[in-house]
Amino acid sequence: LEDCLKDITTIANGMGYPERGIALKKTLEMRMDRVRETVAFATSFDIGQNSSLSQESTASVTAKPRVALLEWCDPIMGCGYWLPELVKLAGGEAMHCPPPGGATPTISFQSLIESKPDVVVFALCGFNLKRAAREIVNSWGMHKLEKLMNDGVSGGRKRVFVVDGNYLVNRS
Repeated sequence: LEDCLKDITTIANGMGYPERGIALKKTLEMRMDRVRETVAFATSFDIGQNSSLSQESTASVTAKPRVALLEWCDPIMGCGYWLPELVKLAGGEAMHCPPPGGATPTISFQSLIESKPDVVVFALCGFNLKRAAREIVNSWGMHKLEKLMNDGVSGGRKRVFVVDGNYLVNRS
């Protein structure tokens, strides 16, 4: 992720617009700082023994969620390059990913189901939210989506999200 930020200024300098590179890098760093601050705030609550929260809900507040951030749906592609760092930045533990900086791996639907992530995020590369949702439904069909929602997400919490990968994750 740090390499991506450095590349912004390198490219801007090479194109003769160093001030634009500096401004974009600062904007992205501020966005990442807001995420860090939000995670720090959300995870800073001291849940004592006298809390009315159950042991299960207490564990879900304090444990890092295991996140399957998917870059593509057919074939299913986990997250590579800088994306695992984004998951970590947001307080999660990235699943189905190579070591930092590595290429995006392909996984089977069965592997995804059996891994029982706490959260599944579809952030399809190059697609806005509407196009991503349509692509997922067309590629998987409702039966597979229902199986993911019912059997594939840890604890049956049904935390499956589709985001605008093009805007939020893959490029900004």
